[in-house]
Amino acid sequence: GPRTTPAVADGSVFVLSSYLKLYRLNATNGAILWQRNLASLYGGTIIAHQNCASPVIEGALLFLNANTGTSTLMALHLADGSPAWRSQDEALTHSTPVLATIHGVRQIIFVTQSNLVSLNPQSGALLWRFAYPFRYLGSLGVSPVVYEDMVFVSGAHAYGMGSVALQATLTNDVWTTARLWWTNNPASHWMTPVCHQGFLYGMFGIQTFDSVRAQLKCIDLRTGEVKWSVNDFGRGAAVLVNNHLVALTEKGELVLVKPDPDVYTELARFLAIPNYNSDTN
Repeated sequence: GPRTTPAVADGSVFVLSSYLKLYRLNATNGAILWQRNLASLYGGTIIAHQNCASPVIEGALLFLNANTGTSTLMALHLADGSPAWRSQDEALTHSTPVLATIHGVRQIIFVTQSNLVSLNPQSGALLWRFAYPFRYLGSLGVSPVVYEDMVFVSGAHAYGMGSVALQATLTNDVWTTARLWWTNNPASHWMTPVCHQGFLYGMFGIQTFDSVRAQLKCIDLRTGEVKWSVNDFGRGAAVLVNNHLVALTEKGELVLVKPDPDVYTELARFLAIPNYNSDTN
């Protein structure tokens, strides 16, 4: 079934399927305006667990990794799905790329099987590449989190990966990266944290595999120090809304939290999705 989030632009909905089929749909009636089978067009291959990365749009371009073996990272024109540029030989993961501005430079950052890769979104030119301090195995689903000149990504502890943060520096038009810290615990298998004032907030697994026991944690992005942890959030999600953290637990509770690195302050909680069952959740 579908594993990605649709993107919306210009009165259309853009959907990238599990098998790398890209569709532009009329947002009013669902009619297919155009479709592209990336695997057949460009020789892309389907990875284990299929594609989970969502399409990302800015301006008139849509960004994705088509896993074509060579020149895998792509920008396609929204108008007709034709390629605007192709760049780099980087294998696909389950992570959705992100757009960010670092040192005043707009960039699109991909989580690939070997590296974090930053490209100029207009041309596809390489800005910087950062090799992981771990070997990719199985699945890497967390999107990069960017704050100022720091970038964070995490892979499952169960697969021998972990959490890593880097600092990107621009000097005389030359980019360099330096690792700030790395640890294999805490780590997150699927849940992308958010960053507020230099601190990460999100769900991180505490056992061999992430489970309903996963904790909501606050982590200093610059140092990796865990500031606090709260039990029983599980494989949920967290977003920032008006400088507040809104977290959905695996058991269906919606929790409002003050994003404070010094202390966990819960402001409200209610059961939004009842009838949790560990076998069917």
